[in-house]
Amino acid sequence: MDDETKANRLRRRREYRKLDAAGLQYLRDRVGHPSPRLTWQDASLPTDPATRLEAMEWITHRLFHNIDGLMAASGLPFTLDNYQCTTVSQLDDTYRIQGCSVRYVHADVSATAACLEQFAKDFPPYLEARCLTETDNVLYTRYLSPYGLTVHLPFIQNVLQRHYFDGRRYVSFRHCITDDEALPADDLVCGWTE
Repeated sequence: MDDETKANRLRRRREYRKLDAAGLQYLRDRVGHPSPRLTWQDASLPTDPATRLEAMEWITHRLFHNIDGLMAASGLPFTLDNYQCTTVSQLDDTYRIQGCSVRYVHADVSATAACLEQFAKDFPPYLEARCLTETDNVLYTRYLSPYGLTVHLPFIQNVLQRHYFDGRRYVSFRHCITDDEALPADDLVCGWTE
């Protein structure tokens, strides 16, 4: 293939990508899902053990049923290519860091589910992870924040994890609980869902 043909293909590919990006932006602006607003109820656990389990169920069900809106509002591209994006924006005296990454791997669903469930329970020793609650559906863990260790400002996080399989897709997520009455986290709070 000569240089001119390669240049034409490259130019055409760039034009298609610009068209794709413009089309996706148009859809996001006009047809996108409304972004669900997370409230204190999505990140708070009471002291009473029975009520705690009920709250964990409520939080995880709400996140699962809002997953489509959260994904649409995230701005992730609709592509099967690997993607990573980090944005930083200033909010008054603090900063908001948003990181998104998508990686597609062709694999059997049951093998992927087993791998993700094992991954949720394996923590490196330096995180000093401690399982607080484990049921058939929910795993609630307390550990040192990897981000905090990276910036030499260690703080503790309480993280709720759950896996769903609804017959057509497997969803695994982790959600930071920022207000636990029984086991409060440090003054520095990092709220996130992945």
